[in-house]
Amino acid sequence: MVRILFTKSDLIGSNTIRWGLEEPVSHVAIQFGNYVAHSTWGGVDIDHLTTFTKHRQIVFAVDIKGDENKISELLSKYESKSYDFTGLIYFILMAVRRKLFGIALPKTNKWAKDNTFLCTELATKLVEGKENGIITPYELYLTLKEKN
Repeated sequence: MVRILFTKSDLIGSNTIRWGLEEPVSHVAIQFGNYVAHSTWGGVDIDHLTTFTKHRQIVFAVDIKGDENKISELLSKYESKSYDFTGLIYFILMAVRRKLFGIALPKTNKWAKDNTFLCTELATKLVEGKENGIITPYELYLTLKEKN
């Protein structure tokens, strides 16, 4: 089973993201079996599900089609890749612009770097075959829910 998990936590980063985006979730991860891959400040990490959920609440989950072994191999390739800090700065600027002025997020993240990952970039790379560094976690949930 491969699932895309959409989570929140009581940590300041999650609260800030949810407040800023006015959305119910702040993070995206990929569950394959008892393991979860996700991108954090330290880069792409693979954790056991029980470790992952220790400080996170799964709010939504979407099952996706895919061979668990192939997905595991793909995620292993991305393990330890860096976090997309420049992409994050651009995303934050655009999110602030949206919150203050009601301007929609742009279609692309102009500062995103290849082979570095925000949590949404890792999930969209897996699901769509290309990184999307401007979609919010909740927008990704709604998109995947509609497709499945």
